[in-house]
Formats: sequence, C-alpha cells, structure tokens
Amino acid sequence: RGFKLALDVEATSPFVGGTGSMVEMLRHALSVHANHPAYLRVDGKPVLFFWREQRWSPAAWQSIRDQVDPNHDSIWIAEGIDMSYQSVFDGHHLYSVTWNPPSDVGATASKFSRWVNDARDRYGSYRYWVATAMPGYNDTRTGRGNAFVKDREGGAYYARTWEAAIASNPDWVIVNSWNEWPEGTYIEPSQAYGDQYLGLTAEWAGRFKSGAPIAYTAPAAPAVAPPAAPRPTPTPLPTPDYAAVQVQAEVLNVRSRPSVGAYLVGQADGGSVMRATAKLADESWWQVCCVDGSEAWVSGDWVQPIGPATDLGELPVVAPLLTTRPAALTDRLE
Repeated sequence: RGFKLALDVEATSPFVGGTGSMVEMLRHALSVHANHPAYLRVDGKPVLFFWREQRWSPAAWQSIRDQVDPNHDSIWIAEGIDMSYQSVFDGHHLYSVTWNPPSDVGATASKFSRWVNDARDRYGSYRYWVATAMPGYNDTRTGRGNAFVKDREGGAYYARTWEAAIASNPDWVIVNSWNEWPEGTYIEPSQAYGDQYLGLTAEWAGRFKSGAPIAYTAPAAPAVAPPAAPRPTPTPLPTPDYAAVQVQAEVLNVRSRPSVGAYLVGQADGGSVMRATAKLADESWWQVCCVDGSEAWVSGDWVQPIGPATDLGELPVVAPLLTTRPAALTDRLE
C-alpha cells in the first residue's frame, strides 16, 4: 500500500532479440504499465531505469528513443560508467557501489555526481543524478569465481552508503536491493536481520527528504599490521597458443547458437578462457569449445579475443542465422 513501481529494463534480457524488439517492449511498457496508478512518475512523467544499455551504441539508442519517445515524455535513467549515453538518456545511476577491490563510496558518489553535472552542461538540458545505497554484499553462494563479501558491519556500512549518497546532492536515492538474496544485498525482513534494515531505511529516507545537508565521513583507516611473510606471486595465466576468448564479465551466459534468445547451455566465470572455433563476421558472437561436450556461443560484447593473431584471423566465419518467418515471430524467438 502506498508503493510506486518502476521498470528496470535489461537490455541483454533473453526476451530482447534486437533493437526492434526493444522498441516494441518499450512501447508496450509506456502504453500499458506506465498508465497504472501505482507506476512511478516524476513531474508527471513515467520513469524507466535501464541496465546494460551498453549492448548498443548511443546512436542505436537514439534511434530507439526516436521511435518510442521522441518528445521525452518519459524519464530514462541509464547505468554504468560510460557517460556518453547521456546524449540520449535523462539521468544516471549505478546499480552497485560495492565493488571488489573496495572503493570509497563517498568518492564514487561525488565523482558520478560531477559527471552528471558535466552532462547537463554538455547536452544543454537537465540530467537526474540517482545515488545508490547498499547494506552490504555477499555472493559467495552463487558459485562465481570472483565472489566476495562486504560485511554489513551491523548497519554501519548501510549508513555510510546513505551518507555518501545524500552528500552527493542527488535528485533521488535508490537502495540495492529489496530482495536480491543471491548477492546478499536484501533489506526485506529476514531471519538474519529481522526488520532492522526497514527501520534504517525509514530513518535515512527521512533524513534525505528533510533536505538537511549531510557530510560524508570516510571510515578510519585500519591500523597498520606488521608486515606479513611475503606470499608467492601467482603465476599469470599464459596467453594460449591457439585462438581463444577470455570472459570480461562477472558471469557470462553460454548459448546454443548466436542469439540472446537461444537456449542457455551454461555459464562461464569472469577471466575464463575458452577455445574459439568460429565467429560471426562482425565478431558479435564467438563459437567456443566445449560445453558439455558440444560447441556453443558467447556474445562478443563480453569477451576479449586472445591468442595468436594469425589463428584468430583464420577462424571460420559463420553467417548469421537467416529466417523467412514473420518479423513479430522472429522477435519472440531470436
């Protein structure tokens, strides 16, 4: 009761086969869901958040917006570290501010606040800065190779991220997250914390809404421990002597064919190296070997080709899948 909801649009969703299906999805969202009385609106405009919009260039997004919302009758909030997307979007946020290795959350919020201000000047119209607060982080049960923990410190870390968010003079503050249990960022009531984080959220939201200035205080530096015995330097992963790709994302989906709508056959952890056996001509997809004994495909957006240049250049080039099916059906299947 009393809640407002907004969509967070995932550009790499398996339900989005290409820019055409994104256009149709956004048109549906704005014509149907955004008209619900509980949908979040700011100054009368429905708000859409986006994640992984980097799948397409700013120019591609400009084309999408021209087809969906040419008069900017809705508010589009981008995510990530590439501010060039502010040429199309109306504001910016970070899904996560809890990183490994850790960063100063105050410095991070301040930096992105400045970047959004710069975008306002560069593009000549207002851009919203949406800061992020988080209670902690723990994705060690996901099986990810780069999983890590940021302790909640009894609520102290949540307080610091709220302080950092408010001190950055944001238009809005979001909390990551309500119920992202696999990454341990949830604030909803739980056996571990009861309703502690609901109370903290109410307290900090009230302070933010009051408009009173809040200064961010960085945590004290830990006491310097005596030098430990030197640890052996890990041997770097050697560059393979064959054509390969290395995963650049935290976790990468591996699919049965070169399409985000294709069947998911597995996942690869960040840093993983897979032998490349073929590719599309534009290198948007790479065929790799082997997952469960079969060849599969990974998106070129999230891998780095490695290995001998000659071998990479001589990989077989596979033609994209062609179809004569109706466009609407193709969007659903691809």
